Amino acid sequence: MKITLLSFFILSTVLATGQSSNKAIEHFQKANESVDRGEYDKAIPNYLKAIKADEAGYCGSSVKGKAHGDLGYAYFRSGDTTNAMVYFDRAIQLNKQNPFPRAIKADILLGQNKTKAALNELDQLILHNPTFIDGYVQRGYIHHAEKQFDQAAIDLRKALTLDSIQHILPPPRTKTILHKLSEMEAGKKR
Repeated sequence: MKITLLSFFILSTVLATGQSSNKAIEHFQKANESVDRGEYDKAIPNYLKAIKADEAGYCGSSVKGKAHGDLGYAYFRSGDTTNAMVYFDRAIQLNKQNPFPRAIKADILLGQNKTKAALNELDQLILHNPTFIDGYVQRGYIHHAEKQFDQAAIDLRKALTLDSIQHILPPPRTKTILHKLSEMEAGKKR
């Protein structure tokens, strides 16, 4: 009798988890479809439902906290930076290896003229994702804007070095980086 009750309990737990997981995936997919159409306000409730069904935020993906980061993005695109930051922070807590919440969070901080906080986010991004090219590009651009040319050059060169292996930077971006590097080099010679 004990074995039968235990088996029933395990089976019912597995079925409930599966139903919860299916609901999370369903809501997550609906939210993503809304985002694809640019309907960020419509995506938000579905992301919230997905997270309620899957608190770890996988929602059918292989990325822990994915739903939290995507919800943060939907809030950001709908103009709600306060909630965007909350969900980016939660996504970062769940998965420090996912660079996208930190990268977007750094953009928001820059938009709020919080350069030091943005640089701190990018430092952490690079610490946990040392091969994420855009972290170096973004940080290099900030250093350049702050007239910290030596640091800017280090980051932009690192981005180009990584890109020589990964081949993900679009040619116009590579051209911009090379132009910034040559401007900085010319400025040193004067």
